[in-house]
Amino acid sequence: INKLIEFSSSPDDIFLYEGKEISSEYGIVPIDATEDLPEYQAIYFVITDDDEILYIGRAKNLFERWRTGHHKSVKFFEKGIPFIIYAIFHELSRSEMSFLERYYIKKHNPTLQG
Repeated sequence: INKLIEFSSSPDDIFLYEGKEISSEYGIVPIDATEDLPEYQAIYFVITDDDEILYIGRAKNLFERWRTGHHKSVKFFEKGIPFIIYAIFHELSRSEMSFLERYYIKKHNPTLQG
């Protein structure tokens, strides 16, 4: 989990985008406790206990995205019980969210992304 904590505190990553502060809300939820996810637009990272990044995605409503399960849930659980780290973005457009998602996928190259 420590590997990704830097994404939430690095001023040139999550908190700043084109010079404006965009997120101050983030959290970590075990993948088997998705009922605790917020109902907000977010970028999320699925990671293991040993900091392997399995998947990066975005959601218009994070709770709804995971409410009925994720299409890669079985593969996630094969890696143990991973965590979901998320950052909430209230003011970003769909294209800005897509940009951030692609940026993090390119930066971290998640194991189960493809």
